[in-house]
Amino acid sequence: MPLNADIFTEIINLAQISEATDPRDKVYGILALLPDAIRKNIQPHYADSYTAFDAYTEFSRACILGFRALTLCAHGEINMEPPRLKDSSLPARLLISPV
Repeated sequence: MPLNADIFTEIINLAQISEATDPRDKVYGILALLPDAIRKNIQPHYADSYTAFDAYTEFSRACILGFRALTLCAHGEINMEPPRLKDSSLPARLLISPV
């Protein structure tokens, strides 16, 4: 069964508002809620050289492949700068919706 756009948006919102000591877990924590078409393209990595930016990029790529569409739309700002540059007062939101 295809993933409903509203449900997918709620899953993404859940990841955005959740707290994680490792920002990569915002992606990895929702994997079980995603369809196989997306989940099969994401492999959790916790090596120091694999950054949150890498995890978010892999997630975006998996969504494009899984939905077979380029319907990625940034809403607000995605903060993936190194921690020393990150301004936590800025909202970080990413909306990815299936067609």
